[in-house]
Amino acid sequence: MALIPETSPHYTYSLKTVLACPARYPHTVELDTPSNHAEDYQLRISYRKYRTTRQLDPSTKPLNLAFCHGNGMNKGLWHYHIDKLYQQFPQLNVVIAIDQVNHGDSVPHNRGKIGSVYNWNDGGKDVAKILTVDEQDVFLQPNAVNVLIGHSLGGFQSLMATSREPQLFDSTIIINGVTESGQRYKDSMKRSVKSWSDAQRVVSEFDTKGKDWYAEVMKFMQKQSFFKRFQPTVLHNMVYDEYSGIYDQNQSYDRVELKTSARAQYTVYRDGPDSIWESLPKYESITSKVYVVFCDKDLLTPEGREDLIRRLPNAEHVLIKDRYHLYNAEQPDECLATITPWIEETYANAKPKSIDPNNCGPGVSERLYQKYLSEFISKL
Repeated sequence: MALIPETSPHYTYSLKTVLACPARYPHTVELDTPSNHAEDYQLRISYRKYRTTRQLDPSTKPLNLAFCHGNGMNKGLWHYHIDKLYQQFPQLNVVIAIDQVNHGDSVPHNRGKIGSVYNWNDGGKDVAKILTVDEQDVFLQPNAVNVLIGHSLGGFQSLMATSREPQLFDSTIIINGVTESGQRYKDSMKRSVKSWSDAQRVVSEFDTKGKDWYAEVMKFMQKQSFFKRFQPTVLHNMVYDEYSGIYDQNQSYDRVELKTSARAQYTVYRDGPDSIWESLPKYESITSKVYVVFCDKDLLTPEGREDLIRRLPNAEHVLIKDRYHLYNAEQPDECLATITPWIEETYANAKPKSIDPNNCGPGVSERLYQKYLSEFISKL
């Protein structure tokens, strides 16, 4: 089995693994044996990198996208969307789809290190680090147009990445972002987690002795999990990224364990309210354009929607009727139709990030220094 589609005339893709952001919240990394070596506490993070096969005209502004997934999911669910976007945007250059450090393909690189805490803000730092360090030749290109897209947990982390790197993104698109906090939300999450646990909605280990292991996994996904209403190709691609490189569909196994553990998912749910609460003031520092997709059947309250839009200085939003939290995966084509005009608008309005030719040349630094100082003093 492979991703659907496995190949495309419009792009190639590869899996990358790099160092995650090093300074993380306490207990994010826990070792069986304490160490005095910094590298022992260093997590790694994986992402899929797509690159166009088209020869872009040098005068064309390259369009770059980055995608962040929600809790319990992985980068694979975006493969469907990315394939469609490459068909639609001939100027689409590079796309990055990121796994959280405790999700998907990041997990095998972090075994024995993942701790009992996951502060969501660390994920925003990871996104910023990947795009400005590991992929700087793409996302820091002077004329590049960069759009960050996140769903749920990934929506919140997209906002945090944007607050850290305000000049990096021409726009940020949030799809049912988990952005609300407070005691009411925390109590609601406690009740939800207990209900989900009792109903076994989150399962990552399967007894498959004498059974078709893939059929057992898919039966859970399609009948019992949060993802049972996913569009089939989206679900296939997400599940593929949970077993690829570990299990062979043609082999038998007594037990199958998906990369993203139930423990990791419950840790993310538990630590969400406090992570969001400490970050609410950061929303107000995001001056770049933010487009927000709300669905009226999502868990975010009307008050939460209003509070987010009030806090974001430069936001535009749409409320989708009769759609749920997993809109991007349950109705992927409709979701793409919703966000595509925003990508087009961002691209059309993007200003080149290159230096003004009038502000280059010998003595320019001193000249501008004197100019700005004079303007500052004149305001006394």
